[in-house]
Amino acid sequence: MKKFFLFALMLATCVACDDNDNGPEFENVNDEIVNGRIVDDDPMEFLGTSTVTNPDGTTFVDENARLDIVGDGRPTLLAPATTLSIYMHQMRFAAAMPALEMRINTLIYTPGKGPNLTFTTAGPLTPEAYIAGAGWTDQTNYPITGLKGAINNVQCTLEFTCMGTHRVTFVGQMLD
Repeated sequence: MKKFFLFALMLATCVACDDNDNGPEFENVNDEIVNGRIVDDDPMEFLGTSTVTNPDGTTFVDENARLDIVGDGRPTLLAPATTLSIYMHQMRFAAAMPALEMRINTLIYTPGKGPNLTFTTAGPLTPEAYIAGAGWTDQTNYPITGLKGAINNVQCTLEFTCMGTHRVTFVGQMLD
């Protein structure tokens, strides 16, 4: 009976061990980008840290910021995307700000070598937010300028200024 109890305890412990309990799993290789071009219509999902620097120098940090980068137009190896869109999930620029689904559409990117690319635009760009009942809605009061970003294999960096005064940076790694 004692051996059965120990075996049952060991089995229960092993069943409780789940790889997913160790946090998110990250990619080692980005196969969505080939020869610097987006060739797959699946979103590249990135998890990382977003830091907003306010005009007074204070910062707001979100260590669980998530964004997707998607090649526009259903890209394939034979017809890679020439533009991309950025989807920011539950994005917040201040502690008191409600989390919003936001996107920036149709950015031209510059192919790099291998699984790398860059994108930049002076702007101003008009981001969109998803509003329940209204869908994607232009947010003209929150223009984005000085946007620049890069995907280097499984690492993503993004920088921009919102409303001319709030500097936003994101550094993240591609989720599996």
